[in-house]
Amino acid sequence: SRHFGTQRLLLPFERLELRQVLHRHGENRQQIEIPDFELRAGERVLVSGQSGQGKSTLLSILAGQFQPVQGECRWNNHLYS
Repeated sequence: SRHFGTQRLLLPFERLELRQVLHRHGENRQQIEIPDFELRAGERVLVSGQSGQGKSTLLSILAGQFQPVQGECRWNNHLYS
């Protein structure tokens, strides 16, 4: 197992899910809504967009560095944020 944020995640990787994730940050409390998605072992995904559209925020949420204000992040069906 490995630690992401303060949570221990189970390996090997089978599935990652984000559902109804919302994050707010910055002085103006900018809101970023992340579309629902699921990634399974062996699949690839490309994250693209203009500056300020939430790419780094998405990766920070996945890494456990940011906590969303709503929604769920699941690793192998285990809630981790």
